[in-house]
Amino acid sequence: MAFVNIRDQFNICWRKVIFIGVLGLSFLSSKGQIESSHNLPNYDDKFMHYGFLLALNTTQFKVVHSEDFVSSDTILNLYPKLKTGFTLGFVVNTRISDFVDFRVLPEVAFYERVMVFNIKKVDQNVEAVFNTAVVELPLLIKYKSKRRLNHRIYMIGGVKFGFEVGKKKDSVKKEELLTKATDISLEYGIGWDRYLPLFKFAPEIRVSYGLTNLFVPQDNIYSNSIKKLSTFTVTASFLFE
Repeated sequence: MAFVNIRDQFNICWRKVIFIGVLGLSFLSSKGQIESSHNLPNYDDKFMHYGFLLALNTTQFKVVHSEDFVSSDTILNLYPKLKTGFTLGFVVNTRISDFVDFRVLPEVAFYERVMVFNIKKVDQNVEAVFNTAVVELPLLIKYKSKRRLNHRIYMIGGVKFGFEVGKKKDSVKKEELLTKATDISLEYGIGWDRYLPLFKFAPEIRVSYGLTNLFVPQDNIYSNSIKKLSTFTVTASFLFE
């Protein structure tokens, strides 16, 4: 039941994300010990600025069981697995006021989501694996605290639109699970702006709850056990602006 394993194809990028994140945190630690000046003093007065982000994500499906599952004696249990992936993207930030910004973050996210079915007849687990590349567009409001020297914390929230790319419905067999290619999510999180001499660095954590039922009914024992599938994702990002 596995689709093409996209995550394996981008294994090199995955390692680069981890390496750059660790390098960035080490750099901040060393800079913090010698900080004495007010870096980028006019940075927040700009109407618009840009950047990029590297992120690690942890994701899974949220499942609602069907009535057939309750009465079925074929599938004893079904549950999602928590899996990791990575995200690459850009930052477009627009200043609204001293403490409020509007952000657009065009991203490409690589996800692996797994549903596990415990089959009674064969007494084994069958996994439905979804390896997907998703083009995402979070539209977010950023509420910032007062800047203290070279630090500022913030909260962020909004909606995220996602569209799965490279998906071919004709390649999905009738006995497999099928999901929709588009999703809308509610997203919120917190972050920390760190002003450096040449750029601003921000570690950020966002939580995303899918609002769309991605499940497409099929006539098989796996599909008949499910009523709704939605997404849940936690993303740890490193933003360079």
